[in-house]
Amino acid sequence: MKRRMMSVVCVSALAVLSVVQSAELTENTPLPRVRLREKTGPLEVSRQLSDEEYARLVNPRTYPVPSPIGGQVVHVIDKREDPKSNDRDADLCSHFSGGKVKITSEIVLDPWSGFAAYRDDFRKPQTAEVKAWVKRTLTPNLAKVLRQMVGNRQHLIPKSQIQKFFNRQENLPDMVRCEHALAYYNHIGGKPAKRARLAWLCAWSYRRAISDTVEGPCLMGGIRKVVKAVSSDCITGADLQKRINTLAGLYEDAERFTHYERQIIRVMLAGYYDRIGVTGWAKSCLELVRRSARKNYSSKEGNPWMAGVKANAEGFSAKEKRFKTVSPADTAAKRRMALDAAATSRLLQLEREVKYMKLASSLIRQALASGEYPEDKVPFFIYMVGEFERRCENYGAARLYLKTASQMLVKTGEPDYAGGQLAFMEEICGQMGADVVAAYDGRRKDENLLAMQARRIFSAEHRRTGQSNEEEIRALAPEGVTIPPRPGQTP
Repeated sequence: MKRRMMSVVCVSALAVLSVVQSAELTENTPLPRVRLREKTGPLEVSRQLSDEEYARLVNPRTYPVPSPIGGQVVHVIDKREDPKSNDRDADLCSHFSGGKVKITSEIVLDPWSGFAAYRDDFRKPQTAEVKAWVKRTLTPNLAKVLRQMVGNRQHLIPKSQIQKFFNRQENLPDMVRCEHALAYYNHIGGKPAKRARLAWLCAWSYRRAISDTVEGPCLMGGIRKVVKAVSSDCITGADLQKRINTLAGLYEDAERFTHYERQIIRVMLAGYYDRIGVTGWAKSCLELVRRSARKNYSSKEGNPWMAGVKANAEGFSAKEKRFKTVSPADTAAKRRMALDAAATSRLLQLEREVKYMKLASSLIRQALASGEYPEDKVPFFIYMVGEFERRCENYGAARLYLKTASQMLVKTGEPDYAGGQLAFMEEICGQMGADVVAAYDGRRKDENLLAMQARRIFSAEHRRTGQSNEEEIRALAPEGVTIPPRPGQTP
């Protein structure tokens, strides 16, 4: 078996990136590059996966469990086999290089009914009401998705047998797995903390899809050319910053790459921009690809999609090749359609990712307010709210939460990853002309929530040490927010 390469991160991959080009993306402007601003997070080295490691990644061991809905056998991935990756984004979204593994294995999806839940909850019996709800809502949705995945081979598979072709967890769509689990816990009234995690797992599944390999008829030649160029210009296992800069540099080389090859680079870069949390850049790249693919050109000479195109039967069906001669114009049209589809699907996925990040941010706030998280984890979850708000371009809320998390981490002696992300966001906003301290609806409510979280941390420290230091606790509060006094203390 061919060995694969992966990036191993020795510390948490909370890279702090800094913008060095304009944030305004148009048809004629260079694609933005980034640079490492401060080494607060990753120390990346490349190592080779053994044959055994790779085999376990793409074919994990499972054990059978009866479906709680219909009783059919469901193959559950053993907890010890959960795929692990330290190639992470700033909100800890994992990406797996060197294989097809891109599943959330802690959630089990029943290929027969569409029911999904955490591994431990999947074993529990379900009420008649839940079973009826699953069959009414989740079952038809999964069946529809699986038929779409089978595509034009649907006529070869009886409708009642299609689940047999998707009986392994790694073959099932991860977005459906996460969304169905979230729908289930919403239905039974799960706690905000559990639903918050499911919401961000949904967002991560869409992000992994956006940054996935570009596919489509007539594109493989261009994809191979771009990947080969990246491999020669960029070391194996290079960090995200290096990959972005390499692709941005390749895009500028219009003599080396044709118009359609540069659109492939744009789609690939959209995935990387999304990973560093600049969703505006990702969206702009995809919109530019779609606009170019749909543009009407008055003549062959003025059509950039025809540049360097030769007749290529790749991507054409046997029927098409039998009844017509494949011309360069046909090849160019196929490429335009494929890249239009790639950009359009990713724009929809980006919209869904942002939706779930907003939901996760809201649910984490609820969990913080109800005290679901232990005191020592509070700064991390405040950071997660700030990071999700940053990615959703709500910079006023992001600044409030990231700055508060940074103050808490510094005061408690933890690495200040929140301060790094705050600096990154402020530099991006400076390039975009966005107001990083803008007022927003709900700011006063957020300030009060953060003030109470600061009090929780102080109270826990006071119980542990027996020492009281009001100055310390006030330093943990958001800027301009008054910390309420401890019970029995004079304000």
